[in-house]
Amino acid sequence: MGALFILARSNSSDEELVLSYDANLLSAQTARDQRTPTQIFLNCLFTLLICMWFCCRPNIPTTPPPHTKRRESWIPVIRARVTLAIWLLLSPHFVLAWAIRQWRGATALKDKYVNCGPGWSCAHGFMMNMGGFVLYKDGLAIRVLSPKSFEALWRLGAIDFPWTMEAEIADRGKSSLALALFFGVQTVWFVGQCIERMARYGRDALTLLELETLCIVVVCWVIAAFFWEKALDARVPTRVDLKIDIEIPDERDPGILPLLENANTEQLREECIQRKLLAMLAAEYDHDPPRIERRFSSFKRALQTLCHPFRRTLASLYKPYNLIVYPPRAPPRGTFVVPTFYHTDNKILEHVVWLQSLCNIVWLLNGTAHLILWTSPQFQNSKSPGWMYLWSICAGTTIAVPAVFCIIQPLNKASIAIVSILLCAISRIILLIQALIALTSMPPQSLQSVEWTGYIPHLG
Repeated sequence: MGALFILARSNSSDEELVLSYDANLLSAQTARDQRTPTQIFLNCLFTLLICMWFCCRPNIPTTPPPHTKRRESWIPVIRARVTLAIWLLLSPHFVLAWAIRQWRGATALKDKYVNCGPGWSCAHGFMMNMGGFVLYKDGLAIRVLSPKSFEALWRLGAIDFPWTMEAEIADRGKSSLALALFFGVQTVWFVGQCIERMARYGRDALTLLELETLCIVVVCWVIAAFFWEKALDARVPTRVDLKIDIEIPDERDPGILPLLENANTEQLREECIQRKLLAMLAAEYDHDPPRIERRFSSFKRALQTLCHPFRRTLASLYKPYNLIVYPPRAPPRGTFVVPTFYHTDNKILEHVVWLQSLCNIVWLLNGTAHLILWTSPQFQNSKSPGWMYLWSICAGTTIAVPAVFCIIQPLNKASIAIVSILLCAISRIILLIQALIALTSMPPQSLQSVEWTGYIPHLG
């Protein structure tokens, strides 16, 4: 009996060891199949950073060298990149519209100067959009050249056509095939694993932060396609020397530069002198026009009262909106850099139907993507019932505002567009904050991972 008892005891202990080993193996396998909130946050963070670095390609932000202080070369670069990054997070369709406008301007310049100098490509056109050609006189920088001033001085024989090769422009940028490949692999991996998890575990497997990141990544793909030939992080413009001592015409004066294709140099010089004399005489005898008192309706007065506390914010939004929607204005004399959203497309945005339609569709799709998680259990885990109501209001705003804007767009009111952008930006800020807080309480489906994602190199 004792021997049987000892044998039974040893068999039971062996079974306990096997069961314990199986339980440990199962728990280890489950741990490998699950993600942590930190991993989800890092995946989204690294994906957004690579999108911002590769797609947010600012104009040349620094003045021509030499720089006497270090801050003159670094602070403008950081400011330009942070500005574009904020716009990409809060209003990605706005950055897309700017990218397409610059691409249209670069394509027009390429077609215009394709047989001049070394033969211009889209890279040269993008350099002109970036403020990449600066006029020098006696070794000192005078001003940045816009397309009109560049053409005027070249036809007058005051400057030589710049022989800047496309390889030189690419060398000034910080882009490379490795960076483009890294951007493609990281974003494709992120989108692929999101789609795979939703197909396998349902839509609840997608977190709020991944949804917001997914919307931005898709827009960045389109932006990268239009910005493919634009120099990345270029900081030094091309030098264009003034050959003859000539007074540079101010293109901000209407009628000073209606250049004719077949006009000769002497005729252009005489016309410039005559127009300047007429402008001087008109300025001498002109008087200030009488001021017209504006009368506003009660609705407009009430709207002005409501918007008065936000006047500075609305004014800061009006300048980028004005730059993108309308044809470019000439940079003032003595400036060496162009504004952030400067472009050389000479058409009003509403006259380019396909461009306006594409931006509106992207704007609307970014909002409707939130319908994927409209009744997600991620809100049911929240202790506050107002959490879901706030998310629904903000998500509904990102859907309703673009839809209403598309309907009333023929009114062509800048104030309506700016208020629409501001409402969507505020809603996206709240959605991003909620997405970060939601990482603290997620349903089990959101923690599931996909096996094949570990075999693809990625960050996060």
